[in-house]
Amino acid sequence: MTVLISFFIIVVLLIPGYFYYQLCAQEAKDIGGVKKDNRDIFKALLDDSMQGYNIPGILAQGRELSEIKVRSKDELAVL
Repeated sequence: MTVLISFFIIVVLLIPGYFYYQLCAQEAKDIGGVKKDNRDIFKALLDDSMQGYNIPGILAQGRELSEIKVRSKDELAVL
């Protein structure tokens, strides 16, 4: 009887609980895989008249790329 109860607890509570925790622990992303914070930042900076040379600077303001360190002075000049 204890084997059945422990099997019930594992199958019904622990396994689904683990997957639910993993699902809730992920950051919110939209359909394209972009974080919601980045989407809000990019939405404010992008418009129809934007030039292509502005794109690296806009991407550098995103949450993921803002944590990356600059390796050379040339990269710093681009940003």
